[in-house]
Amino acid sequence: MQKVYDSISEVKEKENSGNKLFFIIVAIVLLFACTNYFLYANFFMNVYVEGISMEETLHNGDYLIANVKREPKFGDIIIIKGAKGQQDDTLLIKRLIGEPGDTIEIQYGKVKVKKRGQTEFTVLEEPYAKGITYATNSVKDLSRKLTVVLEDNQYFYLGDNRENSNDSRYYGKASGQMIIGVVEEWSLEVRFIRGLYYGVRNKICKLLGLESCISVGGN
Repeated sequence: MQKVYDSISEVKEKENSGNKLFFIIVAIVLLFACTNYFLYANFFMNVYVEGISMEETLHNGDYLIANVKREPKFGDIIIIKGAKGQQDDTLLIKRLIGEPGDTIEIQYGKVKVKKRGQTEFTVLEEPYAKGITYATNSVKDLSRKLTVVLEDNQYFYLGDNRENSNDSRYYGKASGQMIIGVVEEWSLEVRFIRGLYYGVRNKICKLLGLESCISVGGN
């Protein structure tokens, strides 16, 4: 009888050990998932592109990831909030062209930048730009000139689709507080896969009567 009891005790000990190991693994997985969710929610935002103002770089329906903690720099694709007024929640997605201290000049289809402390303008090479860059899209006159001086905490932005974009030529300068995200370059490479995922996800949300699962980046 003693041997039987010993066998039963051994089985119970093994079961308890197995249960403990299972709960430890579950706890680790949950901790990892919660940590990742916390980090993602605090450092990134999902962006859905609507409109054509960033063609041919971005297209209507693209899904991207923007970093909400990154400092914007020249050439970045940025998310702007409040361009139409402080009470407006519309999000714009554009390219950052001018930084604090820069002077921007647009004329004859060219965008020129003069950095702080410099005396000469540099013509930007913009392989991403589509169409002609006018000083204003309301009057398509190449001889018309736009000059913008950026003070501290002021930025100048343009859409890549220059003839079909409302940007700093229309809304004016953006403050640093208005730039709420910088699109991660690597997310441009996986937008097709993300598009499939979020396309299905959004349909499920709509069927369930839930709000949109992602942030909307409008052009």
